[in-house]
Amino acid sequence: MLFALSSPIPILFQELQQFFKTSEGAQLIQSCTHDQQQPNLFSVCNGMLFSRHQLFLSASYKFREKILHEMHESPTNGHSSLKPTLARIAASFYWPGWTQDVKQFLQQCVTCQRNKYMPKKIQGLLQPPPTLAQI
Repeated sequence: MLFALSSPIPILFQELQQFFKTSEGAQLIQSCTHDQQQPNLFSVCNGMLFSRHQLFLSASYKFREKILHEMHESPTNGHSSLKPTLARIAASFYWPGWTQDVKQFLQQCVTCQRNKYMPKKIQGLLQPPPTLAQI
């Protein structure tokens, strides 16, 4: 019955809430929500900035590395490939250039580079080199 009354809040969300309480976070909320060109793009809920129902992360805040690590390397995610990692991040987070950041993060993941192969086109059948009689 107590489980129905409470819900766990991940540490990442607590850190993000603390960021938006700082002056830098408040300034980010102010600048994004008062943008005249795209007035309905951003919203604030529970003191955090959202962009199209995704948590918005600014360029200056170093929270992205933790998100990338959690969505790719955690034991439940198990070093998944590009598409599953992109899908997990897109479900909850947004920042400018996020797809390129994910690609770079995966290219630098030592475990993935050591244990996984890059998909390539299937090579054709092997052909023996020509012999002197064939020349």
